[in-house]
Amino acid sequence: MTFRPLARLVAAASIASLAVLATACSSAAPGAEPSQSAKPGTAAPTEPSSAPDAGPSEPTAIAPTCENIVSESTVEQFGEAGWTPKRHDFMIGETQLDGAFCVWGDYSGPGSDNVAILGWSPLSKAEASEAQNELIDAGWIREDAGNDTYITENPDYAIAVDENGYGMTYLFGDGWVSVADSKQALQLINAPRP
Repeated sequence: MTFRPLARLVAAASIASLAVLATACSSAAPGAEPSQSAKPGTAAPTEPSSAPDAGPSEPTAIAPTCENIVSESTVEQFGEAGWTPKRHDFMIGETQLDGAFCVWGDYSGPGSDNVAILGWSPLSKAEASEAQNELIDAGWIREDAGNDTYITENPDYAIAVDENGYGMTYLFGDGWVSVADSKQALQLINAPRP
């Protein structure tokens, strides 16, 4: 279940996040008279606002799809190879997640085992702990990397492995989990992009 050009996709897939910061400058409304009490070079007094301070707004959650959890270039390269995604329920043991679990492949002809499995989902700390324990109890192997945790299937039972011997692997981060058919292929996945 490996995609031969996957190494090229991994190398080509640099999923960059762009942040745009906007600053607002306040100015008097057009045609407004300057305050008589303000001295030159000082700011005019302001009246307190009656609206409560809403504080920083929470970012709007973007629903994960097969196409937005990977870079646009990855989607294009899959398309050029004739691959389309089939979305499945994202399950870890008995727990169903709200993410995208996708199997990319060429479905235009007879079945093929030449596919790429890629998934991403939001995940609470409690769900992450339960999922990790369930995988480890089933014989999967845990590796910690800083704040992230990899849980990979035992290579003795893996259908296919990457060049480093990793088969299907979950990556648990802060509030999310991703999965791919190999640890190397996890590099293709990122949080959903608009």
